[in-house]
Amino acid sequence: GAAAWAEGSGAGAGTALIEALANHDTRVRLSAEANLKSMVEWASHMSIPAVILPPIPTKNPAAALSYARVLSNIALQCSATNVQLWIRTPLTQAAIEAFDLLHRRCDGPSNLGVLLCFHTQLEPAQAGMSMVLIHKSVGSNLKAVSFVTSTFLTNKRGYPTLSKSHQIIFTELLRRLG
Repeated sequence: GAAAWAEGSGAGAGTALIEALANHDTRVRLSAEANLKSMVEWASHMSIPAVILPPIPTKNPAAALSYARVLSNIALQCSATNVQLWIRTPLTQAAIEAFDLLHRRCDGPSNLGVLLCFHTQLEPAQAGMSMVLIHKSVGSNLKAVSFVTSTFLTNKRGYPTLSKSHQIIFTELLRRLG
């Protein structure tokens, strides 16, 4: 319900709900599917343009497959109401490959996209690998970018700023996306 929606940071679904999609107990699995569908239907009813969903469970292939199966149906329903489904995806090789696989399993709907999440500080040596991942994510239906507040540093005047590595990556993203 509404409490679950608020607790999910606007996503309406937490990781536990996604894991429940692969539960062996049919009642638990069907309940999780119904909860996820009702949350997305509520977002559509409220004219919310995008629903942020939890990351793909990369360590649980059965849950990832179930997530794809359910999202395939939901994405089809959402295309009629112009609701976008954005999946939180960390800037890692495994996460971007998992999204690519999920997107293919869902037959590549245009309303299913990546919300690329930057969770950690980048060392200058990581910037090169991050650029490769940025290029892959742009080709993976990138819809939005998210920086955790701890990613920001404080400049001399006391204002939040991104590290040089993040600034370079963000500038490249803006350049690539238009």
